[in-house]
Amino acid sequence: MIFAREYLADCMDDIEPLLAAHYAEVGFTHRGRSGPLPLEIDWDAYRNLASVGILRGYTARLDGALIAYAAFVVAASNLHHKGLKCASLDVLSVVPAHRGLTGSRLMAYCERQLKAEGVSMMTICVPRQCDWTPLAERWGYEHVETYMQKGLNGD
Repeated sequence: MIFAREYLADCMDDIEPLLAAHYAEVGFTHRGRSGPLPLEIDWDAYRNLASVGILRGYTARLDGALIAYAAFVVAASNLHHKGLKCASLDVLSVVPAHRGLTGSRLMAYCERQLKAEGVSMMTICVPRQCDWTPLAERWGYEHVETYMQKGLNGD
């Protein structure tokens, strides 16, 4: 298995087939809706974030095939803690057939890479529908806040 930092927009062709399956697991259906919001990835926004040095993409490949990926948004400073370089998880996905140690190894790789560039705090969100909180706690993450959503205007 090979772990690497990759520009996610450059591996869209590898990621897109995996997105529907991932979203089927984690897509949340708000009250009053018949299903989750439609998945509409804004690849231009991902490209823009990468071009200004804010987005980090990491992959795990086995024999060249993408089996896991993660994306982080990195901020040089935290609004509440000036000077604290933070990384926030945008997405973490592991192909079901490769779950087990792959996600843990990918996250450990991400942590090493981000730490090497001066990130001192990482934040992850764990989907309620696919709750891997116990795994995150084994990795050393602590439950700090609860993330809540409300659809407005029927969204």
